[in-house]
Amino acid sequence: MKTPLDIDVEVSGSNLSLLVDSVIVASAQTPIQISRVQLALYLEGNSPITIKDFAVAAERPKAFIVMQFKEPYNTLYSEVIKPGCESFGYEVVRADDMYTAGLIIREITQSIQEASVIVADITPESPNVYYEVGYAHALNKPTILLSDRTQERLPFDISGFRTLFYEDSIGGKRKVEEAPRKHLQNVTAVPGASSLSIAGLQTS
Repeated sequence: MKTPLDIDVEVSGSNLSLLVDSVIVASAQTPIQISRVQLALYLEGNSPITIKDFAVAAERPKAFIVMQFKEPYNTLYSEVIKPGCESFGYEVVRADDMYTAGLIIREITQSIQEASVIVADITPESPNVYYEVGYAHALNKPTILLSDRTQERLPFDISGFRTLFYEDSIGGKRKVEEAPRKHLQNVTAVPGASSLSIAGLQTS
């Protein structure tokens, strides 16, 4: 007797999920950006397996923005960072854009997991910002760090990471527009997240 199964493999950032008949049966986080590697699907069973209606659907990659929710950072976000990321095809997400009833920290960590790149303004010093940057680094996420040049020195734990310093001026904003573009070009060399869909897998 043949039993048809609907199988989906969902890939988003470093999240990987396997669904059978719309039920998640396995999920994992990987230390690499899955969207930057080649994926293969391996099937094994005691009888012949037939694959039907194989399809790949691409999603827009996500850029998660980490920063203070006040001026002048709101202006920097809306006028420089967000449009800059969108010009590379990213869906831009910031924590204050989330309107859910769940725990905000859970929403933030999930957004970091699903993001293809993190852009973080680490001025002024903020425990919340540093927590999110640290979590992104732990997941090996491509991270672009920004800092106002008035910041006297960076905390020791992140001082070894490359940081793009800018000035709060028209020229400074232009620099913060141009410099991250090189980083985004490298990150988006293999853009997008993918979802693999097998609509009719059958075993006899």
